[in-house]
Amino acid sequence: MSSHRISRRSKLATSATSVLGAASRALGLGSGSTVGGRAGLLVDPHLLATLSQGRTVTIVSGTNGKTTTTAFIVQALGGPEMVASSEAGANLPAGIVATLTAAAPRIPAVLEVDEAYVPEVIKETDPKVVLLSNLSRDQLDRTNEVRLLAQRWHDMLVDYPGTVIANADDPLVTWASSAAKNVKFVAVGGLWHQDAHHCPKCDSSIVFEEEGRSSFLFSVEAKNYYSWHCSNCDLKKPERDATLTESGLELKNGEVFPIDLRLPGRFNRANAALAAFAAHELGVSFPNAIASMSQLESVAGRFSTVDIDNKKVKLMLAKNPAGWTELIAELRKSTAPVVIAINSKIADGLDPSWLYDVPFEELKMREIVATGERARDLAVRLRHANVNYRVEPDLLQAIKQIRSRTADFVGNYTAFQDMRKIADNSDVEEGVFTSYQNRKLLSTDDKASLSLLNHPLATELSSESTSGDSELTIVLVHPDLLGTYADSGNALILKNRALWRGISATILQINSDMKIPESGDIYLFGGGEDGPQMRSASLIKSSGIKRAIANGAAILAVCAGFQIMGESFVGPDNKIYDGLAVIDARTIRSSTQRAVGDAITESTVKEIGILSGFENHAGRTLLGKGSRPLGHVIKGVGNDGTGSEGVIDNKIICSYMHGPILGRNPALADYLLALATSREIKPLDNSIEEELRAERFQGVDLTQRKAPGAFSHGKQAPTHRKR
Repeated sequence: MSSHRISRRSKLATSATSVLGAASRALGLGSGSTVGGRAGLLVDPHLLATLSQGRTVTIVSGTNGKTTTTAFIVQALGGPEMVASSEAGANLPAGIVATLTAAAPRIPAVLEVDEAYVPEVIKETDPKVVLLSNLSRDQLDRTNEVRLLAQRWHDMLVDYPGTVIANADDPLVTWASSAAKNVKFVAVGGLWHQDAHHCPKCDSSIVFEEEGRSSFLFSVEAKNYYSWHCSNCDLKKPERDATLTESGLELKNGEVFPIDLRLPGRFNRANAALAAFAAHELGVSFPNAIASMSQLESVAGRFSTVDIDNKKVKLMLAKNPAGWTELIAELRKSTAPVVIAINSKIADGLDPSWLYDVPFEELKMREIVATGERARDLAVRLRHANVNYRVEPDLLQAIKQIRSRTADFVGNYTAFQDMRKIADNSDVEEGVFTSYQNRKLLSTDDKASLSLLNHPLATELSSESTSGDSELTIVLVHPDLLGTYADSGNALILKNRALWRGISATILQINSDMKIPESGDIYLFGGGEDGPQMRSASLIKSSGIKRAIANGAAILAVCAGFQIMGESFVGPDNKIYDGLAVIDARTIRSSTQRAVGDAITESTVKEIGILSGFENHAGRTLLGKGSRPLGHVIKGVGNDGTGSEGVIDNKIICSYMHGPILGRNPALADYLLALATSREIKPLDNSIEEELRAERFQGVDLTQRKAPGAFSHGKQAPTHRKR
């Protein structure tokens, strides 16, 4: 590997990595990087440190853009032949070990690193440069929540002697990086701020500003000219070493280097700006670095155009709300049909609730095909986005159904890889799936057209009118604090299901800097991280929520919101904090594993029936003797592993189920509407929701309740995140 002496154990570990990796490839089991690297680390846990000796190491991490940013730096340093790096984006320790084992000795290494493993890889590789681009919610069933990741980065960087290249427009990255001794801050903008509403240093609100305007939910659109600061402490957008502008990368001394890329999108210009600064720290001039990066046309298949079924298909990857928000800005430039594929394998995250944080409403003018393992989850989301869509779970058949000669394909991680395989072998035979008719959720403006066309939804919407109907006020409480798990989608679902019946409805989004009104008909509370949950609870207790309940308001509280409704819950400091005490329940911290996985319960309310959702919580909620559970567990953990799930008390409904819960369970949504309006709730066409429910119930005996103390998720994540 280098002039450094390698121990016998390390030599054996390196051989194991190479041999098992080669065997895996020969047997057609994959690239071999994971199995080979795991074998090597099993023999020598510090093999990564050995393989890094004698190399100049750069690591790149962030929720989105890691693979592209890494490829940019590799290109700037001379290309893949001159640099040790994984073109496929292997970013866990096992994959990194396999990458370095296969690389020539002593050449520099540019390593993409999963956010959760940054401290470990820094410790083992002693990198010269660490590039940190962004932090946002992603795969919350598998990884830490973003504030905890930021804390881990911050703690590790206190003693880091090298150079950190950090995105000055991400408050979490800025705070984490500020612990390092040598930081270069580059402002590259960004469209997603929903994970940075609150200061990681003091929990107060972060204020984003542009052109004299302030907003806690500010969206910068395509602009990069904004600042931010904490409303309480000294954390703010730092002095920049460089800023990405429309002209290019502008240094603080006034020099400007144009960035003209073949890769599309504002986000790729942002990746390139950070990569150029990293390359400069490694000895490459800004002009040379940018010129080299401009030659890239695709990265690991991203943004490549392939021929499938005589169609030109542009391949794109988006795997979380932040990535999708950026990509949709790019998709709006095209009019081609869009095929969207969503899977839920381990690499994707098992819970697709995040789809409700994606602004699919901006694709109203596009033809959309929903495909992949979770095509029906996507279809329900698209129904509530009021866009044209149809469902075809088979990827190849989804492309074949497109009549246009061009199409845009967007998949999350494994769905994207599946489509690449199809593109590489265009004669592959599609699976056998049922095709579904084109579905469109039409607004009141379309009623006349429905009547003329004799559309099957015409009868359903024929009475839709806002005249003469009492308005339904849906209050979404603290989505900036209790919005981590896309439970805010419950508000959209309730509003739509009211509107489809001719009941006018309004959503009041009440952030933590606003007074909670007492005049709402339904109040919604979602899941959040520990610190934000404490802040929300404090504000809720001092509000008029109890008076609203006394006046007949309905409540739906999920996860952290559920805990806040109870007598008490445990904070991040392991102290017990008072809840609102409107239900007889208390939450304790458990030493058992987190409850993470699909959950199914039989409701104690006949009209609601069987409930489906996704649970992800560490706390255990104990019900009082007189409390009525919302359901009895068929699959999952529920409140505390003893067979109960949630609570129902008059008009208060609590649950640990995400999904969002009302998206998967239209009967529960309609039950809430009936509670809030005291009127007959007419049936709707729930066919796509029923298809989704049947899919989630597949293989489960719905007649069997969970025995007390039984668990069914198998291997679960460690107990270390939100409630």
